[in-house]
Amino acid sequence: MNRQYANLLWGVIRMSALRQTRLMGSFEADHILLVELALRGEFVEIPELLYRQRRHAGSAMRLHKSARELLAWHDPKRARDAVVLPRWLQFLVESFRGIRHARLPFAERFLCRVVVLWTPCWWHLLRWTGPLRQRLGLRRRKVATAAGGPQ
Repeated sequence: MNRQYANLLWGVIRMSALRQTRLMGSFEADHILLVELALRGEFVEIPELLYRQRRHAGSAMRLHKSARELLAWHDPKRARDAVVLPRWLQFLVESFRGIRHARLPFAERFLCRVVVLWTPCWWHLLRWTGPLRQRLGLRRRKVATAAGGPQ
């Protein structure tokens, strides 16, 4: 599944789990909501094609290129707010807010924060070492889905 899109939000979500979240905010709202839902329980994926996403020219991500434009689209009241933090740092801040909002024991909350901090480091490490891993033949193998195609 492509991590750029929040495809899981187009599935069925328990209302009781949604009520425990802060719901949709105004920055990376779909991804942050998924972070908060993941803190509350397991996701179950049905290995059937039940949804097909259509990316059209009028979608918010295509029409609003800058962070300020996207913020104004999500929340017009915040249209004049300063966009101070880079996108990746704002994502970390919102993830930490979601972790703080979740009712978790101290140790789990701490581990969640460590994972949130470590994940971008891991992505960068994979990107930086990509050419070397490719020369050494250490490429990731694509895993076949239940439908038979690559993920």
